[in-house]
Amino acid sequence: MKLSIAVLSSILAVCSVTTAGPVYPSSATNAGASTSAGGDDYPEFPTEDGLMKYCSPFGTTQVSLIEEIAKIRARIEKMVDRFEGIRHNTSIQRKVVLETVQKFESLKQTPGQLLDNAEAEYNLHQKKLEKLEEDLEDRVRIASSRIHQEKELKKTLIHNLATRTLMRSDSLLGTVPGYTQCFHYFFNHFIEELS
Repeated sequence: MKLSIAVLSSILAVCSVTTAGPVYPSSATNAGASTSAGGDDYPEFPTEDGLMKYCSPFGTTQVSLIEEIAKIRARIEKMVDRFEGIRHNTSIQRKVVLETVQKFESLKQTPGQLLDNAEAEYNLHQKKLEKLEEDLEDRVRIASSRIHQEKELKKTLIHNLATRTLMRSDSLLGTVPGYTQCFHYFFNHFIEELS
């Protein structure tokens, strides 16, 4: 369990190179984008103006790759938040199980109803702990899969950009003119959508 947490943490640290310091849109920025002529409550995303403003250096294929990278990164960020919550709950549940075990051990000296109640309480808390640990492992597995998917998309984008630049590493994507702005245009939308 601790190994999987350490692995996920190190993977996230490596992958966060291209997304350092995202700028979340302010309410003033969103005020203009939240109206539409068609009467819908939400404008269609991405907008032509947004694409021209933030992603104009890129072709359609490149923009769609950047959009997918941003969507996956937003999901990873949200998953990390949930992961931390589950990890915290797991830690608390471990303490509860430990206290229940200690209570159970002290009641072993006096058999009877109290011992049976303590055993039932232990079993209940142990099942909760196992469920939390299972959820934690599932989150780690899903996050690892998404991180791998993000890396593959970045490789595809780098290959697609190879005609314009001589990049060999996804850590250099931030140096491509317009990439950071285009990435954050999509990332900010998806992170807000997931909130």
